[in-house]
Amino acid sequence: MTADREELLRDAHAVLLPAIADLVLDDALRSFLRAGGRSLLLGETREEYVGRRMAEARRAAESADDVRAVIREVAAAADRPVLIAADVELGGIERFPHLVGALPDRAAARSLDDAPLAEHCARVAAGLRDLGVTVSLAPILDVLDAPNGWLDGRHWGPDTAAVSRLGRIYVEAFEAAGVATTIKHVPGHRGLGTDPAVERDAVVPVDLATLDADLEPFRIAIAAGASCAMTGPGTIAALDADRPALLSPVVIDRLRSGLGFAGLVISDDLDAATVLDGRTIQEATVEALAAGNDLLLVAASNDLPSLAGALVDAIDAGHLPASRLTEAAARVGALADR
Repeated sequence: MTADREELLRDAHAVLLPAIADLVLDDALRSFLRAGGRSLLLGETREEYVGRRMAEARRAAESADDVRAVIREVAAAADRPVLIAADVELGGIERFPHLVGALPDRAAARSLDDAPLAEHCARVAAGLRDLGVTVSLAPILDVLDAPNGWLDGRHWGPDTAAVSRLGRIYVEAFEAAGVATTIKHVPGHRGLGTDPAVERDAVVPVDLATLDADLEPFRIAIAAGASCAMTGPGTIAALDADRPALLSPVVIDRLRSGLGFAGLVISDDLDAATVLDGRTIQEATVEALAAGNDLLLVAASNDLPSLAGALVDAIDAGHLPASRLTEAAARVGALADR
């Protein structure tokens, strides 16, 4: 293997964010980290995701020491700083409430004044940072006014001003505590009536004027200092009717050029049904990076070396500029080092 290809493969591993549902670092993940991986998502099972809460058995079995131990294993395998991510949503999915305290539910969050809500968020964020978690895949800033099988129980409702306020408070508190925040799901998914994780036909039907209005919470959160932004899995018909938002250069350009976001762009789950409609996971990985995402969320059960290899093969074939991979890996590394 040439030195150039070896470096590209390290960068290709660096732009993958594998998700695990437990606190076990297996041999495949150790190999991934030794090969250049810079991140890991301490996620949840499908049942926990759907139920919007961690299982009681997990709460009883997991300790803070368990979390710290696996994070130490990650650091030892990678031999350099690694992003440790978790879902810590205000009013939605919370990965470690039994260890760091729970955030207020949606009704309580809306009723609290700014200062007490910020203090509550700061306590939870400090607890996460003490565990070793450095990235929260939250807050959710989609403005929704109708039932949504994907975000029901997780979003903050139809009031753009209220969503903007809660997002700003969350971002400021978590970032000040040393936990990078991830505003999601760009560019907003108003009107989406299906769950893109399991259903292929997931189209956001709103017009451009509505989309522009729904970007306001993202604008405010970016100004508040959000480190990361997550592109969503719904197809935004008014912007790009041919592919999900997380595979769309048009959507990501709207985030970069339209909103001036200079941070890390993370794709939502590439294993989602909408993404794998007519694509292999390898093809989706290449397409997501080419579209402008920097860090690609995938299940750790995938063949991670094959995903990294697909990125380098795409460069060799002229389908992906090497500079796009280098740029993305540099952004991931810069946040991990910070």
